[in-house]
Amino acid sequence: MPHALLPLLLAATALSAPLIAQVDATYSRADSLRGALRPERDAFDVIHYDLDVELLLNDKSLRGRVAIAYRGVATADTIQLDLAPRLTIVSVNQGGRRLGFRREYGAVFLGLSRPTAAGRLDTVVVEYAGVPQEAVNAPWDGG
Repeated sequence: MPHALLPLLLAATALSAPLIAQVDATYSRADSLRGALRPERDAFDVIHYDLDVELLLNDKSLRGRVAIAYRGVATADTIQLDLAPRLTIVSVNQGGRRLGFRREYGAVFLGLSRPTAAGRLDTVVVEYAGVPQEAVNAPWDGG
């Protein structure tokens, strides 16, 4: 009798495969950029963030600068950082040299002047500004 259920089990599994594929299709490009381990993320390990932020309370905006010290893990000409979409990049540099970049949602892809390499230490500096998203239910308001 158990062998008679095998064809039914195989048919149910085959029919459920498209349903499983549909679940994966609900992730957006922005989700994939934010959550996936991609070559642009895997090429380096951050050692230290040196963060300087100025809060401009009159217009609820900020200006910031972050120096990101990292160690190369693999060779890459481009690395990916994340920055809230509402914040604008003012400048990006590596070793005093201005870098080109492109944005896609919250992902920022930096074209490095010195590619990463396994074991190599380097730093990129990003200056940014803008009006961050205001919390609807901040922690101090019960969120």
